[in-house]
Amino acid sequence: MKTKRLFLTALAAVCCMILSLSVTSCASDIADNPVDGPVVVPIVGQGETFACNFDSGSGSYTLNFSITSEPTEENSELPFEVCLTYCDWSENCNVDIPATVEHNGQEYTVTAIGDRAFDRESEHLSSVAIPASVKSIGKYAFRSCENLISVSFADNSQLENIGVGAFQDCSSLAAITIPASVTTIGMHAFDHCSSLSTVSFADNAQLEVIDSNLFKSCTSLETITLPASVKKIGWWVFEGCTNLKTVYLNSDPVIYSDFPDGVEVVYLNHDN
Repeated sequence: MKTKRLFLTALAAVCCMILSLSVTSCASDIADNPVDGPVVVPIVGQGETFACNFDSGSGSYTLNFSITSEPTEENSELPFEVCLTYCDWSENCNVDIPATVEHNGQEYTVTAIGDRAFDRESEHLSSVAIPASVKSIGKYAFRSCENLISVSFADNSQLENIGVGAFQDCSSLAAITIPASVTTIGMHAFDHCSSLSTVSFADNAQLEVIDSNLFKSCTSLETITLPASVKKIGWWVFEGCTNLKTVYLNSDPVIYSDFPDGVEVVYLNHDN
C-alpha cells in the first residue's frame, strides 16, 4: 500500500510538471487598456492554437490565435505570424487587437483576422481597434455585430484586403475610414450597414475596384467621394441606398450598372 501511495504521489508530480510546461504566455502592445498578467487560457490538444484573456476596462474578452507561419528547417526565413481566429467575451466591451502576442517564449505578429472571427456572440462587441500589423480581414469577420459603433485602424496600417461581407449587417456602425493600403474590398462588405453615413478613403488610396453590392442598403449614406485610384464600379453598389444624393468621382471608372434614380454623379478634377 505504501509503495502504491508513493507511486501515485510521483505520478501526480510528473503530471503537474507536464501541465506547467504547457502553459502559454501572451504579451501585447495595448497601451490604453493594459493587460493584467495577462491571464492565460491554454487550448489543450491543439498545438497550433492558443488563447489569451484581456481586460479592456469595459469588459473582458478572450482572443484566440492560430499560428500561420514560423521558421522551419527547410525555410529558416519564415516569419512568426498568427491569425486571430475568434473572440469570446463576457459582456459588452471594446476590443483592442494586439499587434504581437507571445506563445511558448516566442513573439508572433498578428497579421490577419480570420473568417467569421467575431461572428459569435456578436451583440457584445462595441468597438474594435485594428493594429497596423493586420494585412487581411477575413470573410464575414464582423458580420451582424449589431452594436459595433466604431472601427479604427492604426496609423501606417498595412491592411490590404477586406473580405466578402466583412462588416455586413453592422447596423450601428456610423463611420469608417478605409486605409490607403487597402487594394481589395469584397462584395457586400458593408451591405445593410444602415447607420453608415460617412465613408472616407485615406489619402493616396490604392483601391481600384468598388465591388458589387458593396454599400447595398446603407440607408443613412447621403454622399460619398471615391478615390482617384478607382477604375471599376461593380453591379448594384448603391442598391437600396434610399437617401443617397451624390457620388463624387475623382476618376473616370467603368461603371457596370446605373446608380439609383435621383443620385447625381459628379466628376471631380477633370471635365466630363
